Amino acid sequence: MAAAMDVQDVSLGGFSAETAMPFFQGRRHDFEFTPPAGAPIIVSARVAYCRRISGVDAAPRYHSGFEFTPLDESRASIDALIAQVAPALQAG
Repeated sequence: MAAAMDVQDVSLGGFSAETAMPFFQGRRHDFEFTPPAGAPIIVSARVAYCRRISGVDAAPRYHSGFEFTPLDESRASIDALIAQVAPALQAG
């Protein structure tokens, strides 16, 4: 299932994002990032934490932290993601 995420931060170790759906701690997921320029980048990450950040009366919003779980062949994807996405987040 694909869902939009508002990525907050990206580093060599992982990323954090805000979502409308919760993620379960410890589970691994594949994520597709579409940088401003270039082809989509697919990375694998494990859910480090997930916290609800919206109030009880508001639509659910969650802040989650993800740790990259790179396989040898995906290290290049993580490096490409950092090179293309991190500068855009810092500028915004």
